[in-house]
Amino acid sequence: MKNLISQMRRFAISVSSNIVEGFSSRSNLEKKRFIDISGSSLVELDTQFEACLLIGYINKNDLDELDDLSNHIFEMLTNLIKKLT
Repeated sequence: MKNLISQMRRFAISVSSNIVEGFSSRSNLEKKRFIDISGSSLVELDTQFEACLLIGYINKNDLDELDDLSNHIFEMLTNLIKKLT
């Protein structure tokens, strides 16, 4: 469990870190690239949520709530990319 939590923390930090790094870039192409990386980290984190359900660390209601939150964040990232196009 310790490794799973550590990995999930890295993914979560990667989401916000890549957004910040992207917006420190001058070009929209670079911004989009980092936001895309952020979205990939979010998808990886979402996969870890599923693993937590399978091994009994969370229940279905927790997973549904986490899925709703991650889907909302993914939608916001997608909208950011669209605005940079």
